[in-house]
Amino acid sequence: MLKDITLGQYFPGDTIIHRLDPRTKILSLILFIAALFTAKSWVSFGVILVFLTVCVIVSKITLKTIFKGLKPLVIIIIFTAILNGFFTKGDVLFKFWIFSLTKQGLYRAALMILRIVMLIMGVVIVCIAASLYFTSNQGVSVYDAISKGLSARGFAIAGHVIPFKYIRISTDIICVLIG
Repeated sequence: MLKDITLGQYFPGDTIIHRLDPRTKILSLILFIAALFTAKSWVSFGVILVFLTVCVIVSKITLKTIFKGLKPLVIIIIFTAILNGFFTKGDVLFKFWIFSLTKQGLYRAALMILRIVMLIMGVVIVCIAASLYFTSNQGVSVYDAISKGLSARGFAIAGHVIPFKYIRISTDIICVLIG
């Protein structure tokens, strides 16, 4: 079951997307999400879809792999569409008891489905093409980079340099307390 879910997995490759600097990937993803959620018309969604299509082609990731990332979110997508369709005020197309399917609701539901699908596709592309670490000695979690960075810079308290193992233990404790 879990091997079929591609969201968050890394697939090695040698494409332009894979070779991009990780900061560039994160910044691009943030800009993509901002553009996606500020888009209001079908034209703006079309421009974003063209950009997404170019990214898929350049990254050489199959559509089957990308759509596997949607698998765990199908229920959320359907639920969101139903809520938008039945609870948006407008011209009633169909009425059952207290539920009214409206023309404006269908329009908002279609935009929301498109937005969520494109969002997941963008995130899947970035996840598939971005490994968290490029060397194998740095640990197994994202916050390991904090302790590595602090120890590499010679983190000191009261003039005494703190060894890596104590920095690592401290960051582990802080992350456990936050979680």
